[in-house]
Amino acid sequence: FDIWFIDSKLGGVLAMFGAIAVMALLIGAVIPQFSALFTPDHELVFQNLVRSLKVLRNDAVFKNRSYRLVLDEKSRQIQFEQPNDKGEFEPIGEDRVLRPIQIPDSLDVLEATHADFDCESGLFSPSSTARLEIRIDGSGFVQPFALTLGERGQSRRWSICSQNILGTLALKEI
Repeated sequence: FDIWFIDSKLGGVLAMFGAIAVMALLIGAVIPQFSALFTPDHELVFQNLVRSLKVLRNDAVFKNRSYRLVLDEKSRQIQFEQPNDKGEFEPIGEDRVLRPIQIPDSLDVLEATHADFDCESGLFSPSSTARLEIRIDGSGFVQPFALTLGERGQSRRWSICSQNILGTLALKEI
């Protein structure tokens, strides 16, 4: 009788730990999705770009490869490309980390340009194109760039600028 009593207590404790573990897993899966609901669209684009650029830069250094980050204003996406066997760039296949970043419909791409953009003043330059290609080479060099987003139907706008040749990004309201 005493052994059964100890086993039933142990079983209850194990069941409680199991329930806590399941709840922790559920909370860990739900909280990032829940917090994304309250994060402004321009910050989501910035966070995704920072994460993806860090992965590409590290991979470029470790594997001594080149990559390209491509902003296509028509498709409203930021895609990632790698060279194939012929040396031509092609999109990286569907990857959990490096999937294309979709620009939300609530934002307009006002400007996408290389280093001739003044991040502090927010002044545009005439050299931007509808397809901006940013090179990331095997040494870790990230071609400086700026992306200016504006809230659709609003006067608010933000610039995402690379601050140095290592691709450190900054988000600034202009």
